[in-house]
Amino acid sequence: MVNLRLAIASKGIMAKSIAQVATNLGIKYKFISKNSTKHDLEDCAIMLEFTSASCCKYYGDLCLEANIPYISGTTGLSSDEYKHFNLLAQKIPVFWSANMSIGIAYMHRCLSIAQKLLANKFDCHISEIHHKDKADAISGTAMQLSAQLRSSGWDVEKITSTREGDTGGVHTVAFTGLDEDITISHRALDRAVFARGSIDIAAWLLKQQLGYYVMDDYIHDCISSSKVLEHML
Repeated sequence: MVNLRLAIASKGIMAKSIAQVATNLGIKYKFISKNSTKHDLEDCAIMLEFTSASCCKYYGDLCLEANIPYISGTTGLSSDEYKHFNLLAQKIPVFWSANMSIGIAYMHRCLSIAQKLLANKFDCHISEIHHKDKADAISGTAMQLSAQLRSSGWDVEKITSTREGDTGGVHTVAFTGLDEDITISHRALDRAVFARGSIDIAAWLLKQQLGYYVMDDYIHDCISSSKVLEHML
């Protein structure tokens, strides 16, 4: 992986975190802006993009022009942006997730079990806390957790969003029963966890054929091939 060169979109909080982790791992990278062209990507293997809904189409199209895989962690997207991901995926490998943490992926797995065991017996409340500069509220991860529960008919009573300080991200699903409470929670202690996760996924995506991939594809492949530790830095 050391010979991998990353194209990192923009210079936001996540972009800088990815750059720092890449530096620590000895991985080469370059920042790409909206003034960049496909020629700026000639020495890059893959792009990692954490920007905004208004920018992700540009970076996705740039990857298509350069014929390199594209990873997006941008949230607050509309159905049009997801449709665009699917169009890109007909020509290049595309990966999208609201959260690049392996821990959040396994939180979804835990919820799959809880959904079956606790159905109609507990009330459900989702809460999320992020840094004060995070643009979207409710967070994309909280929306994914809610969608997972609602898909099985669960009535999610409410989602509480809090923006404060420099919090990396806390997501909690609380189940309240008659005489007991059950809480499933994930706390990101440092944004580096998302950066490491995105670089792990980049190494994996480079081995995939063209198509549209999400976190469950990555986790399923790791588990089925017993390569969880191999893909984790």
